[in-house]
Amino acid sequence: MTHARKQLIGHALIYPVKGANLGVHAFDFGYEDQDGKLWWCLRGDMTDYHSIPTWAVPLTGPRTAFPIPSFLHDSAYAHQQYSRVEADKMFREVLGICGANRLHRNTFYRAVRLGGGRAWRDQNPFDTFRTDLLPDYILRRHSYAMIPDRYLKRLAKYRNERREWRESLRS
Repeated sequence: MTHARKQLIGHALIYPVKGANLGVHAFDFGYEDQDGKLWWCLRGDMTDYHSIPTWAVPLTGPRTAFPIPSFLHDSAYAHQQYSRVEADKMFREVLGICGANRLHRNTFYRAVRLGGGRAWRDQNPFDTFRTDLLPDYILRRHSYAMIPDRYLKRLAKYRNERREWRESLRS
């Protein structure tokens, strides 16, 4: 089995929601792990950054310290494309790519392993997708503008699967 390179795909731009500790992603972006799995975060996906237990805050820093891994992790929990264990491992990997030291990576990982069960079980995909919070000047741009061509077909397939999944939940 050939291993892919761990890499971020596209451009991460997080638009803060006024009056709330939330962010909305303005463009599609993703992460390809070493096994070739793609983890997508689509325009309109929301994050509360890292909502970790209070005991871990002195070890991890401010909630907005690592927004990209938090966004991908929240998106993985919302879409449940892979297992919770895989989502948490991906979070730890992306923290490393984004510059978190080993202590931070392991603290975040332990925090989501200990405290993420309820978030995984109670996830409501309709609460995590809000393109209406983005300004018009962002919505006028293509959401996939920064995605390399070799990933566009896989992104389109994922977007269609996700749309069908949402429609099946509504009925």
